[in-house]
Amino acid sequence: MKNSKSSLFLIETIIAVLFFSICSAICVEIFAKAYTVSCDTQSLNGAVNLCTSAAELFYGYNGDLSKVQNTVDPKRMSTYQNGILTFYYDEKFNLCHMGDAAYYLNMYDKRRDDMMVSYISFIRCSDRALLYDLDCSLYLRAYNSGTKDASSSTVSQNVADPGTQPLDAGVVGGVL
Repeated sequence: MKNSKSSLFLIETIIAVLFFSICSAICVEIFAKAYTVSCDTQSLNGAVNLCTSAAELFYGYNGDLSKVQNTVDPKRMSTYQNGILTFYYDEKFNLCHMGDAAYYLNMYDKRRDDMMVSYISFIRCSDRALLYDLDCSLYLRAYNSGTKDASSSTVSQNVADPGTQPLDAGVVGGVL
């Protein structure tokens, strides 16, 4: 009889350990997924902030990308080649040199008769994944003096995840 009780206790203990190990494995998986989602959200947040800041500078300088580069990057860690302005950022979204970059932001514009469009994209370096892109339209009005000044502007922004709806079409200021 005593042997039977110890066998039953051993079986109950094994079942309890098995149950808790399965529960702990599920919890570890949930926490790992939560960490991944948190990192992705942090990357998207930084991308949105930097892209909208770049759009504000684009509007502020009436589409002059060389002035945008001088304002954001006086140390010349960015590149401006073939009409494409590229800023490089580390994991904490600070400006850095190309070799140390975890992300980069591309800006280029196309000029038309009475409109200038800037295409801004934020890309992760490791897998070249597009995290966020933003299209800015700057409508120009010619004055008698021959200079052009901004009269109105529009923004369309896209989150890289196709399952997510685009955000409201407005520019939120920030520091680039």
